[in-house]
Amino acid sequence: MFAACTHGLLAKPTGLLLQVPEPTPAWSSSRCANLTARSRIYWTFCAVAALSARCRWKSRGARVTRGSVSLAELLGPELAADWPELQAVESEGLSVVAADLLDLDRCLKLVSQVFRVSDSEVESVKKGIAGRLGARRSLVGLDAASPRPLLARPAPKGSDERPDLGLVLCLERRSTQPEDFAGLVDLSLWPDDGRIRAPGAKTKPGVASKPYVLNLCVDPAYRRRGLARKLMGISERLMCDIWGDSEVCLHVEDDQIAANELYERLDYVPVKYTYDKEFPYTKAEAKVLRKVTWRRKMLPAPSPNSPARTGVALPEGQAIPAASALDPYDDFIDPDDDFEDEDEDEEDEDEDEEEVQDDPEDFDWVSSLMK
Repeated sequence: MFAACTHGLLAKPTGLLLQVPEPTPAWSSSRCANLTARSRIYWTFCAVAALSARCRWKSRGARVTRGSVSLAELLGPELAADWPELQAVESEGLSVVAADLLDLDRCLKLVSQVFRVSDSEVESVKKGIAGRLGARRSLVGLDAASPRPLLARPAPKGSDERPDLGLVLCLERRSTQPEDFAGLVDLSLWPDDGRIRAPGAKTKPGVASKPYVLNLCVDPAYRRRGLARKLMGISERLMCDIWGDSEVCLHVEDDQIAANELYERLDYVPVKYTYDKEFPYTKAEAKVLRKVTWRRKMLPAPSPNSPARTGVALPEGQAIPAASALDPYDDFIDPDDDFEDEDEDEEDEDEDEEEVQDDPEDFDWVSSLMK
C-alpha cells in the first residue's frame, strides 16, 4: 500500500515530489564499521573472561598442590627411616600422606564411593570430614596461623574433650599432579562407652577420649593388595608412637562380612556392651547398636625412639594461611552452625529425658541388644 500511494503522488503534475531515502545496504561501510566495533568489544570481553578464568584455575591448582603432606616429611627423616611400614606402601607405587582441608573433595569422593553415601547424607559426611581436617580450628584464634595437617594428638591424653579435629591418612600415587586418593583412614578421639561417633551423638560426661577409627576405605581398583592392612598398621603405629595411646576402638556393621574378617585378623576383639545406669542407652541407640559390633585393640608399647617416649617434638607441617584454606569451603562453614547445633542438641536432650522418664529405671537396654 505504501508503494502504491507514493507512485500516485509522483504521477501528478503539481510538482510535488516525495523523496524516499534509499535503504542503506547491509554491507555498507558505516554498518560494517559498527559491527567491527561491536565485534572488537565482544572479543575483548571474551579475552578478559578467559584470562580471569585462567588465573582462577591457576590459583585453584596451586591450592590443591599445597594440600596433603607426606607422612615421612611430617615425621622427619630420622624417625621416618625407622618406619618400615612406609617403605612397604612405597613399594606399591604409593605414598602415605596426611590430608589437609584443601583435600576435602578428594576425601569425600572416596568415602562416598566406597560407602555409597546418599544425597541426603553428603552434607553431613562432608562437614564431619571437614571438621577432622581442621575446618573449625581454622576460623578464629591463634590456631588460625598454625600449620596443618598436624600429627599431634587432637586433645591431651586423659582429657574428656570431644574435638572435631582428627587426622586423615591417605594413600596417594606418587605424582606431580594431585590424583584421587587410593585409600584413607579417618582417625579421631571418642569415649569408649560403646556409642558410635555420629552427628548429634551423646556420650557420658567425664569419660576420657581415646583413639577411634571412623572410616577405613580403599578404592576398588586398589583392593586385594593388602593396602587396608598396611594403612591400619601405620595408623596404629602413629597412635602409640606419636599419640602415646595403648588402645583403639571402632564399630563395624554386622552385615559387612569382609570388614569384620579384616578386623578379626588385625586382632580387633569384639567388646560386649555394658549397662550403665547413670547414662543408659536410649531406644534409638539400642536399635542401631543391635546391628553393630564394637571392637577394641590393645596397642603395643611405644618404640624406644618414638616421640611418645623421648618427648622430642615433631617437625612442623606445611604452613597454610587460614584465609586461603577456607575460601573454597565458605559454602558449608557457617558461623551460625554452632548455635543451630546447640539448639538441636538441647531438643534431643529433652527428648532423651522424656524417653528415660517413660522407661522403668531398672530396664537394661543392653540385654535387648543381645536378643
